Amino acid sequence: MNKNELENVLLLEPFKRYQYFLKKVANSEKLYSLVSKEGDWASSKVRGYHLYPLWSAEEFVLNCKIDEWSDFLT
Repeated sequence: MNKNELENVLLLEPFKRYQYFLKKVANSEKLYSLVSKEGDWASSKVRGYHLYPLWSAEEFVLNCKIDEWSDFLT
């Protein structure tokens, strides 16, 4: 993925980004996530729900390796 595509996807409205995600995953048959050195998946808690983020390309994952996820593995 080139930098231009990455930037354009990040600017999409949420539903369009979701559609992009589904199409890319269906075509590549790959999902990406972050895992701690202990083997725990990266997660967030929003409004009482546990969320486990998944991405359609490694470039998106690398954008999220910040703060508490900075030491996580892809």
